[in-house]
Parts: sequence; structure tokens; C-alpha cells
Amino acid sequence: MVAPADLELTLAGRPSAAADRVSPRGAAANRIEQRTLWLSLWGVVVLAVGSIAWGLVIESDVVILNGVFSLFSLVGGGLSLLAAKLVVRPEDRRFPFGYSHLEPLTHSING
Repeated sequence: MVAPADLELTLAGRPSAAADRVSPRGAAANRIEQRTLWLSLWGVVVLAVGSIAWGLVIESDVVILNGVFSLFSLVGGGLSLLAAKLVVRPEDRRFPFGYSHLEPLTHSING
């Protein structure tokens, strides 16, 4: 059971002892995840712009639409990147249990 004094300290914005212990393996994995998400976002941008440009050259509405839908996937990738950055934050006054709940929420939105 959590003592009320401990709960107040956590809600006051001071990180708990568990938040002070970030494993190097976890930090490295998060950096790799963020780097991979950035690479994915840039890949989508290149494919979307290329698809739109090629669709304009060959006057194909289907190819242009494919490029536009690729741009919509940027929103999901951006949300995933934002969640990856927020998940590693320690708990604070607003989120006393941390930010780990954002990752499954992002996956639900992305489908």
C-alpha cells in the first residue's frame, strides 16, 4: 500500500526512485525506435511526393490519389514518433503513472 506522504511527493512533480533508474538498454532502444520512425517518415514523404509528381506527369488521378493517401499516413507516423518521445518521460504531476499509456492509444488510432 502506498503511504499518503509518498503519493503526495509523486503528485508534487518529483520523480520517484524508479524514474531515476533508466536502463542504458532502454534508452538505446528508444533512440533506435525514434531513428527508425524518422527514417520511415522521410521515406513516406519521398514516396508521396514522387507519386504525386509522377501522377501529374502521366495525368493519372489514381497515382495522385495514392500520393495523397501516403501523406495521410504521415499523421500516423508523426503520432508514433511523438508517443515514442513521450513514453520515456518520468511520471509528473499531470501523469502520475507515466506516459506509457500513450503508446497503445497511438496504436489504436493508427489502426
